[in-house]
Amino acid sequence: MIPSHRNYKGSVFSEQRLRIHFDRREDIVIIRLDGEMDIYSTRNLKTKFDRILKAGVTRFVLDLKNVKYVDSTALGLLLGFTLDVRQREGCVRCLAPEHQEVVKVFDRVRMKDVIMFADTLEAAIEEVNAPAESPPDASQAEKQSPTAPEKKGEEQPEPESESPSPQENPEEKKE
Repeated sequence: MIPSHRNYKGSVFSEQRLRIHFDRREDIVIIRLDGEMDIYSTRNLKTKFDRILKAGVTRFVLDLKNVKYVDSTALGLLLGFTLDVRQREGCVRCLAPEHQEVVKVFDRVRMKDVIMFADTLEAAIEEVNAPAESPPDASQAEKQSPTAPEKKGEEQPEPESESPSPQENPEEKKE
């Protein structure tokens, strides 16, 4: 007998693949993830991230030590969440995954260039509590990138205005 589709509800399936535990220390929310982060299991996590952000929380520690698998959807969710928190002038620190396959994926996509990692939970909490510093990551690049094209745009007209004048002068001499 084939089971009915009701037995395969996404939320039940998702919760079995990825366990999400929340803890709070003062104004820092600690989110412990355990299991597989993929397109199915991250739906529930995204909903929870959105609710927490709407509640005004801006300081987080993501414990990824027990994550055993990540796909591109999960990577996008982690990056998006981190950037959303930074746009709200918040802070996110992660505990690095221990599963070697996940570490390899993080290394391949250079997650450490965008997401800041700490060695221990206590270190992560200390870093989140530290005064805001400019992190060497995508948020800096994000702040610089809108101004960089403007500067290039400003620089380009100057050479153009300089280059026509030498061209005009030889024409004037020819006439």
